[in-house]
Amino acid sequence: MQWFFLKLFIRRSINTFAFIAYYPLDSLVFLATPKETTQRTAIIKLGAIGDYILFRNFLPELHRSRGKLTLIISKEIVPLCKYLDSEFVDEIVPVDATKMETNPYYRFKLLSKIRKMGMSTMIQASFSRRALVEDAITRACNSKLKITPNDEGNHIAYHLKRITDQFYDQVIKIQTISPFEYLKNHSFVEQIVGSFKLPQFEIDTHKEDKNTIAVFPGAGRPYRRWAPEKFAQISTWLIKNTNYKLLVLGSKADFDAGEIIKDKNEAIINMCGKVTIMDSIKFIAASSLVLGNESGPAHIGAALGIPTIVISNGNHYGRFHPYPNSISDKIHTVYPPEFEIEVANTKPELLVKKYRLRSLLDINEVKIDQVISLLKVII
Repeated sequence: MQWFFLKLFIRRSINTFAFIAYYPLDSLVFLATPKETTQRTAIIKLGAIGDYILFRNFLPELHRSRGKLTLIISKEIVPLCKYLDSEFVDEIVPVDATKMETNPYYRFKLLSKIRKMGMSTMIQASFSRRALVEDAITRACNSKLKITPNDEGNHIAYHLKRITDQFYDQVIKIQTISPFEYLKNHSFVEQIVGSFKLPQFEIDTHKEDKNTIAVFPGAGRPYRRWAPEKFAQISTWLIKNTNYKLLVLGSKADFDAGEIIKDKNEAIINMCGKVTIMDSIKFIAASSLVLGNESGPAHIGAALGIPTIVISNGNHYGRFHPYPNSISDKIHTVYPPEFEIEVANTKPELLVKKYRLRSLLDINEVKIDQVISLLKVII
């Protein structure tokens, strides 16, 4: 635990020095002449696939209130946005957050582009913003109104937050008891456009049962990845005890894990790195079950109404898992036994506070038998 907070302190200190170093460079973009301001709204929603999936159902309401939107999103999300939500989006600005933090030329070029856009409103929609990325983009924007939700402090130090809060005209406090991300998004958007009914959490796409199970062994961080050998044991059990075929899906980085899971079994197909995000959505929609780590595919499974088993070490408890039944009753989260004991004996609000930033429990403490017991109930 002490080592985690030391690393957190070091990371935030580095970000503070980088913010100080970049501030004069960022200021040069103010020399660019912006276009004449038009009644258009830009939304910053950087992050991974899951973050976008949990936000996209609010685009129709923002579109109804504000007209067609400009989305500033992570570059890997662009094909997904075009595939699902092009009717609500007039323009997309892709962002590489890593380059934004490490490449001064890329940073200056992007911020100059943002500066020249004639937007009336800029909405920064992340609850975990970064001073070097989301806040820098907001500062560069020439819009008359800049809005953000109150930050939860995952990426930004308190002293930087106090500074960058000044880049916004409105810092909105989320008015919801539940910490779950989808419900917080609803509260945030309501305070911008007015009251509206919570949209159904869904992806509207064709579904076709092909007697398959989609397995996702990857995750954005190593501590969120259950060992591929454990997925392999579960996959072997499924092949022996059911009639399903298994598709292992993910990025190129997950290919080796897919090979471990496949282990020469012809009923298991390793497609990691071979399909697009949209193809993965179609495969999930055609599956009877999704099995994976705490990551984007679980949110896609929830939005498609596909039974999903999520392996988690408890990281960000309450915010992304477990799913409230009001949102989806088909998402089943499996935690290490130690964490499950805590869940049974601890008030939820205390767990949310304890694991808000990070869980240090080992995800590989999740037992094979825990998952198989759940499979026997679901399948």
